[in-house]
Amino acid sequence: EFFEMLTLKQLGYIDSKPIVVLNWNGFFEALLQQMKILETSNFTNFSSDCFTVFNTNEELLQFLS
Repeated sequence: EFFEMLTLKQLGYIDSKPIVVLNWNGFFEALLQQMKILETSNFTNFSSDCFTVFNTNEELLQFLS
């Protein structure tokens, strides 16, 4: 579902809504690292500008308010 949302954002279907990742206790760290590797090796054009990563609930709630 995460990659589906990134694809829809790149295609311009959800331009106005932010995509956020709550990386609670580093749960998504391996995925985020793999995405950086794919981006730097030009395997994909998903960039980290397409979504925002938060590490705590407080950061996420402050962003959404």
